[in-house]
Amino acid sequence: MSRLATSLDTEGGVRFLWWLIGASIIVGFIVFVAVGANGPKDPALAPRQGVPGFGTIAFTIEHGAVTDDFCALLAADDTQRQTGMMGRRDFGGYDAMVFAFPTAIDPKQVYFYNRRVPIALSVAWFDGQGQFVSTNDLEPCADIGSCPTIRATKPFKFALEVAKGGLGRLGVGPGSALRVGHSGC
Repeated sequence: MSRLATSLDTEGGVRFLWWLIGASIIVGFIVFVAVGANGPKDPALAPRQGVPGFGTIAFTIEHGAVTDDFCALLAADDTQRQTGMMGRRDFGGYDAMVFAFPTAIDPKQVYFYNRRVPIALSVAWFDGQGQFVSTNDLEPCADIGSCPTIRATKPFKFALEVAKGGLGRLGVGPGSALRVGHSGC
C-alpha cells in the first residue's frame, strides 16, 4: 500500500489520477445516456382505470390565453361527494376529481376534509360561471373527530381535487376558469 501511495505522490501519479477521474466521468456519462435512451419511444401515462361508483367528465382550465383539456372522476351526487377519495392512493390515471353541485353552495354549509384518504390533496373551488374562487390543502387524516376542515372563501358550484401541489400543473390559480363538459372522457 505504501508503494502505491509513493507512486501517486509524484507528478506522473497525479496526472494518472486526473486521467482516471476523467475517464470515470466519461464512462459514467455514456452509461447514463445509454440507460436513459433505453426507454420507450413514446412513453404514456398509466391507462385510466374505471373507479366503481364514479363517473367521468371532460373539463378544461382556461388560464390567460391558454386552454388545457383534462379528464376527471366525477362526484355529482351526495354519496359520491361524501366518499370522494376515501381509501384511494391515486386518481386511477385521471387528472383530478371534480365535485359538481346542482346549484351554488354557501361555503358555510359545505366543508371538505381528508378522512381516510391516505394522500395529501389540494382543492380549488370555482363559482357557477366557472371562475376561480380559492384553494386550500388537506393532509391525510384517519378519524373524522381529528380531521381539520377547509372551506371555499366564497360561494362555489365546483370543487377540483388533485394530489397536493398539483393545481399548478393544471394551470389552476387566480384568474383561471373551469369549464366542465357534459359527457365523460
